[in-house]
This record gives sequence, structure tokens and C-alpha cells, in this order.
Amino acid sequence: MENLVTILEKMHGALCELEVTLRDENTQLSGSQIDPVSLQVVTDKKSSLLAALAHYDARRQEEETAHRVRAPYDGISELSMHWQQIHRLTMTLSELNQRSGLLLEKQQENVKQLQSVMNKTRVGQMVYGSDGQSRNGTGNRSLNINV
Repeated sequence: MENLVTILEKMHGALCELEVTLRDENTQLSGSQIDPVSLQVVTDKKSSLLAALAHYDARRQEEETAHRVRAPYDGISELSMHWQQIHRLTMTLSELNQRSGLLLEKQQENVKQLQSVMNKTRVGQMVYGSDGQSRNGTGNRSLNINV
């Protein structure tokens, strides 16, 4: 049972780190401008923590099978206490993750609105398209200028 306690403690620690990471993600997505490099660092950290949690969860399930116990560990006070902490934290993380999703949708909406405004102006007609080619007014022309 000692291994199971250790695994649950490691899971809780990883979940605590994930909470900090999700709060950072929420903060970045709440801003008027997003730093893509910083957001990528947060995304990579989140992916790493989720991989660690998947590993710990697999080990937890192996230990449960070996000891013939199952979460929420009714009747085993130490395990039950750890599981309750994990459960409460996962509820908080779920809410933070949903908030990140809503913030990301809002940022995407803002980008679409900005693109719409730019496309309606002369400035918008002189920008590069998604294919990397310049868009110039009504038609696509390539200008070869040598200096």
C-alpha cells in the first residue's frame, strides 16, 4: 500500500503544478495581446504534466489491482484522504480548463473581427494571405522589382 500512497502523492503534486500552469494559461489568454512563445511554453508544460499524470494513473491502477482496492478507497483512511484531495483538485482544474477554452474562443473571435475590418480597408488589401502571397486590391498580381 506504501507504493499506492506515494503514487497518489505524486499525482497530487503534478495536479498542483497543472493548476499553476492552467492559471498562467488563463492569464495569458485574458490579455489583449498574446505572446505566442510564452503561450507555447505553457502548452508544452501542460502536455508534459498530462503525460506524467497518465503515467501515474496507470501505475495507480496497477497497484489497485495488486492490492485488490479501488478508488475512492472506502475504509482506508489514508488513501481515501489522498483521493479526496485529488478529486477536489481535478474539479478545480476542469473549471480552469473550461475557462481556457472560452478565452481561446474569444481570442479567435477577436482575430476574425480584426481580419474582417482589415479586409474592408485599403490596408487590408495590401497584406499577405494565408498562403504567403501578397494580396493587392481586386486581383492577385506578382510584381517583380529589381533594385
